[in-house]
Amino acid sequence: MPAIQRAGMKLGVDPLGGSGIAYWQRIAEHYKLDLTLVNDSIDSDLPLYASGP
Repeated sequence: MPAIQRAGMKLGVDPLGGSGIAYWQRIAEHYKLDLTLVNDSIDSDLPLYASGP
């Protein structure tokens, strides 16, 4: 993260409708990142990941 902070990049994040949406604002605040959430809608139809056959 320090390298990203020093680079001064503007970041766009698309959490792809997943449940991690709420974490991104806190990550941006904690690490002082210029971060924009480009899609903040939660997709309730997102299927659960099933590993294996």
